[in-house]
Amino acid sequence: MGLADSYYAWINSFKAAATQGLVANGTEITPASYMEIKDANGNWVRVSQDKQIPIPSDYNARTFTVDLTGLFPTNVKDYQIRLTNFWNVTYDYIGIDNTPQQTTTIQKLIPTTATLSQLWDTQSNSSGAFTRYGDVTPLVQNADDMFVIGRQGDQVNMKFSTANLKPAAPGMQRDYFFVVACWFKDPPGAWGYGFNFTVNPMPFMAMSGFPYPSTESYPYDAAHLAYVQAYNTRVIPPP
Repeated sequence: MGLADSYYAWINSFKAAATQGLVANGTEITPASYMEIKDANGNWVRVSQDKQIPIPSDYNARTFTVDLTGLFPTNVKDYQIRLTNFWNVTYDYIGIDNTPQQTTTIQKLIPTTATLSQLWDTQSNSSGAFTRYGDVTPLVQNADDMFVIGRQGDQVNMKFSTANLKPAAPGMQRDYFFVVACWFKDPPGAWGYGFNFTVNPMPFMAMSGFPYPSTESYPYDAAHLAYVQAYNTRVIPPP
């Protein structure tokens, strides 16, 4: 990635415009990066969101992998991909792997225990109903809309049992992938406008984006209300 000077200059100019009331609610600080493919008629078509190239968190070199399987229509003969970033993102190497899929064995490990606690005091001015400290094991068993809602300085300690983990077969190598469903809220002015630095409105996996429109809502059915009432009782008032 290029130098970060232009990044900070843009952020500061955006904040200055916001203080003058020149930025409408819901305005993104930067357009999202995206990927396009060329169809059989020569038109550039955006691919689904799960194939996006993320914006690097800093200007350190990063490696990112995108699964291109099934990305192109069957009638495409000329395979072309186009990446668009708002920032000065450069690539030192792009490789396409078309080797046959190798044999893999996936073994899923679910946390046996998970405990939420405070690691260090925070100066955050975020507010709302956060998850109470203590056992949060049921909340990390599945990818759903019942989250551990942490605040800056919080930590979740998890333990995994390897009792049922089968040994790697001869010639095989074991890797570990940590899979999460996770969202972060930054203070207004850091990445966007149109929301307060509060827990609500709650994110949910089916939302179209954040802030989401009034036609969408967190699923406040009986099960999710019970989760909110049982776990999200650490209320931090606004500063």
